[in-house]
Amino acid sequence: MLLILNDYENAMKNSGSYVTPFSIFLTTAATLGTASFNDILGLSGDMWKIIYVLVTVASFSMTVFLIIKSLKNRKNRKKENM
Repeated sequence: MLLILNDYENAMKNSGSYVTPFSIFLTTAATLGTASFNDILGLSGDMWKIIYVLVTVASFSMTVFLIIKSLKNRKNRKKENM
């Protein structure tokens, strides 16, 4: 019984874990679409753009990974499995 409750608790914890990376993806994608990157803090504008592209790709990848994980764990969230 305890193992079933632990599985249910873990499934509930992971059910909305994709929200933060998705929010970061939306923010950085909007920045890439609207910003003109200038030299600041010793980095060139092109370097800032590369950083934003990498963060956008990483957050999108993490979002997809966590959505797939959440969908796989969906069966453990059902009340019948408790």
